[in-house]
Amino acid sequence: MEHDKKILEVCNITKQFGGLKALNGIDFSIGDGEIFGIVGPNGAGKTTLFNIISGVLKPTNGSIIYKHKNITKLGAYKRARLGIGRTFQVVRPFAHLSVEENVLAAYGIRFYYNPLTSFLKYNTDKHKKNVDDILKMVGLYELKDRVSNELPLGFQRRLEIARALAVNPKIILLDESFSGLSFSEIESIKKLVVDLNKRGITIIIIEHNMPVIMELCQRVLVINYGKKIALGSPEDVVNNREVIEAYLGKKYN
Repeated sequence: MEHDKKILEVCNITKQFGGLKALNGIDFSIGDGEIFGIVGPNGAGKTTLFNIISGVLKPTNGSIIYKHKNITKLGAYKRARLGIGRTFQVVRPFAHLSVEENVLAAYGIRFYYNPLTSFLKYNTDKHKKNVDDILKMVGLYELKDRVSNELPLGFQRRLEIARALAVNPKIILLDESFSGLSFSEIESIKKLVVDLNKRGITIIIIEHNMPVIMELCQRVLVINYGKKIALGSPEDVVNNREVIEAYLGKKYN
């Protein structure tokens, strides 16, 4: 691995919903400063894996190790405070708050449990300056007074990233942040991901757009039916027989 210092270890993660194993023994580690991709067919278990890493779900078995600390039992807000930020496949802003207010709420949650309390206590000049810096970073500063649900999808995806940045993350999980975007919007988000990575943030990407994965990621994990079927460089993964079968079927192999 190019990035030898591990920041995250996913250890034998299994998640069972009744009789369904959504994840079955998933095991991998991510280096500090890496851009890491997770791909697989629809229903493979990718978002379930993100939910377990971020603390939205607890695994049935296995553990999550972050910076050599077992965080498996910690809730999502505690993991956010430790430096794990995420976006969602379906954008979820506070619809009637402005862009700036959305990021202020995320900024304050580092210190307070309740989003409304966080927003009220951190609606100050000092913290607005920090939020403005985040908005400039993601290209939303000129739109900071706009109501978030009035933004087009491309800007809403940037707002998701801005809210993730507000928790001062060491890792950001991007759940299909390129989905539904035009070519120019995709290129712009790709540049933003590279810029954030250069600032020292480890990036984990779930994405169906394979050219994005091929260009951005140093390594790629492929899962299918909840199981790891490949892990390696993007070039190795796209030429893997089991991966080709998972996406295209055996008749193409």
